[in-house]
Amino acid sequence: MLVFAAGMIAGIAGTRIVVRNFIRRAVHEPDFLRTRVERDLARQLKLNSDQQAHMRQALKEVQNGLLAAGTDVRPRLRAMLVKANADIEATLTPEQLEKYHRMQAENRVRWDLH
Repeated sequence: MLVFAAGMIAGIAGTRIVVRNFIRRAVHEPDFLRTRVERDLARQLKLNSDQQAHMRQALKEVQNGLLAAGTDVRPRLRAMLVKANADIEATLTPEQLEKYHRMQAENRVRWDLH
């Protein structure tokens, strides 16, 4: 039973690390996810070079649209997050507030959001 529990914990930790690294890479390298999707679809569907070129163009258009939408939405989202953060901080005791700020700093480091 102990071996099973240790294996489960190692599996959860390993999965968390892989997912975190995948998200970090997708955020910092916008082409990473698109090229990965291109490669996987081309291989699994056995696309010819013409099909790959059309797919690449379609995915680039989607990527550009998402980046543009993010530019439009980002300021509103940021304002909502700032307000929510202020509302949360207003309800915390000084000790809780200190811990909350530490947790936020740890999350920024964990997710590489400096």
